[in-house]
Amino acid sequence: MAEQPGARSGSGPLSRFHRYEGGDPLAPPVDLAEALDAIGEDVMAGYSPERALSEFLRRGGRDTLGLDDLARRVAERKRELLRRHELGGTLRDIQKLLENAVLAERKQLARDVEMDDTDRAFAEMRLENLPPSTAAAVKELGDYDWRSSTAKADYQKIKDMLGQELLGQRFEGMKQTLENVTDDDRRSVNEMLSDLNELLDKHRRGADTPEDFERFMAEHGRFFPENPQNIDELIDALAARSAAAQRMLNSMTEEQRQELMELSAQAFGSPQLMQQLADLDDNLQALRPGENWSGAERFDGDQPLGLADGAQVLADLADLDELSEQLTQGYDGARLDERRPRQAGPPARRRGRRGCPHPARPRAGVAPRGHVPPRFARRPSAHTEGDASARSEPPARHRRADVATQGRARRAARGGGGGGIRCDEAMGVRRHRAVGHPAHGVERRAASRGRCG
Repeated sequence: MAEQPGARSGSGPLSRFHRYEGGDPLAPPVDLAEALDAIGEDVMAGYSPERALSEFLRRGGRDTLGLDDLARRVAERKRELLRRHELGGTLRDIQKLLENAVLAERKQLARDVEMDDTDRAFAEMRLENLPPSTAAAVKELGDYDWRSSTAKADYQKIKDMLGQELLGQRFEGMKQTLENVTDDDRRSVNEMLSDLNELLDKHRRGADTPEDFERFMAEHGRFFPENPQNIDELIDALAARSAAAQRMLNSMTEEQRQELMELSAQAFGSPQLMQQLADLDDNLQALRPGENWSGAERFDGDQPLGLADGAQVLADLADLDELSEQLTQGYDGARLDERRPRQAGPPARRRGRRGCPHPARPRAGVAPRGHVPPRFARRPSAHTEGDASARSEPPARHRRADVATQGRARRAARGGGGGGIRCDEAMGVRRHRAVGHPAHGVERRAASRGRCG
C-alpha cells in the first residue's frame, strides 16, 4: 500500500497538515454600518445591546444570511440526503457478484468435456440447490471447488468487498486504500487492529503512556489520514465513525441487518476481522459513551449506498444536527460564541462535541443548552403560523407600543389622566426599561393589578 501524506516513517522530520478551518479569505468585508444601524435601532427600542446583536445575527443583513436562514438550509440539506439514498448498496453488489459467479461456473461445467459426468452432475446439483438467502449462499460456497477462474475471482471479490466496506466504515479512506488488496495488506490490517485494541484496552485501564501512542503511530500511521496528535484525538476520530456505522446498522431493515451480520463473517475469508472490529467497537463505546450509538435515520430514496459511504452519510447527518443545534440556540444566557457556527471538519478537530469524557461545566447564571425561558419563546405571526423558523415581530412594532405606553405613563405620573392608566403601569414601564427589555405587553400584565391608592 502506498504511504499516505503525513504518515510516519523512521525517525526523520515529520510535517503535519490539516484542513484549513478559517473563513473565506477572499470574502468581502462585513458591512459594519448596516449592522450598527440595525443594532442601534433595536437598542433604542428597548433591547439590551447583546440581545440586539443576537437579533441581528438571527435576521441577517441585506447581503448576509442570518442564523434562521442558515438553519433552514441545514434542515433542507438533511431532508435531501434522506430522500435521495437507501442503505442496501453493499448487499445488492454482493448479490450481483454471486449471480455472476454462479452463471460463469455453470457455463464452465457445460463446456468442460474432460470433466467426469458424476462430478459435473454433483456440482450442478449443488449450484441448483443454493439457499435463497445471499448470505447463506455465500457461506454454502465457502468450500466449493471452482472450475471457472472468472467465477472464482468474483467469489473472492465478495469477501474482499466485505472487508473493504467494514473497514471503510470505521477508518477514513480505508476502502480506497484496500481497493487492490493483497495478502500482505490483509496481514497488515490484522496487525493494526490487534495493536489498536491493545492500545485502547491499556488506555481504558489507565496503563498507557504517550510513548505507546507514538510507537503505534510510527508503525500504523498510514491507516490514519486524520493524523491524530495524541490518543484522545485518535479515539475521537474512531468513535465518531464507529458510532456512525452503528447508526447505519440501526437504520437498516431487520432483513438487511440479519443478512449483513451473516455476511460479515466472510469478510476477507475469515471471521477474525469481524471479531477484531467487534472488540474495537466495545473499546470505543466504553471510552466514548456520549457518542450517539443508538440513533437511527429513515432513508426513503432509491440511490444505494455501500457500508463505507453509508457510514459517511450518517456522520454528515450528525454534523448537520449539531450545526442546526448551534444555529438555533436562542435561549436567554446563550453566549454569542456558542451560536457561531463551526465548520464541520475532521472529527479529531472537533473535540468536546460528543462523547468528551470531561464535558464543560455550565457557568453560574447561564441557562442549560436547549432551555428557552417562556418569556422569550417566539410566537409566530399570523402570516407565518406553523413555520418553526418564522421570525419574531420586527422591533418597530415594539417601538410604537413603547412610545405610546410611555406617553400615557408620563401623563399618569403628572396626574394628567391619560385614559385611566394606573400608577403601577408606569412603574412597570420603568422596570422594563431598567432591565433592558421592550416595554410591549405592559398593559396586559398591569391589568391584573389594582389601581394606585
